Amino acid sequence: MMLRYVGEGNFLIGVPARDLNEAEALDHGGIELLAASGLYVVDMGSPDDSIERIEDVELSRVVDLVNEGRGSASSLRKRREEWQVSEH
Repeated sequence: MMLRYVGEGNFLIGVPARDLNEAEALDHGGIELLAASGLYVVDMGSPDDSIERIEDVELSRVVDLVNEGRGSASSLRKRREEWQVSEH
């Protein structure tokens, strides 16, 4: 059993804002208390459930915002327009 974090950035002081295993939940106030906060939901999934690997994605264009244009809105718009034109 796990507690899945669904708090969207909200948190309880002293409790990690992430999924918790059963032992961690018990260390931080208990499963019922954490679930009642609305920040966690109980997940009764099997511990043998595997997480599917997400297919690797190849990045075709990486823009170095620090060294190219310093990331200003106008330079980002210009680069996006240049990229869209070069793609077609």
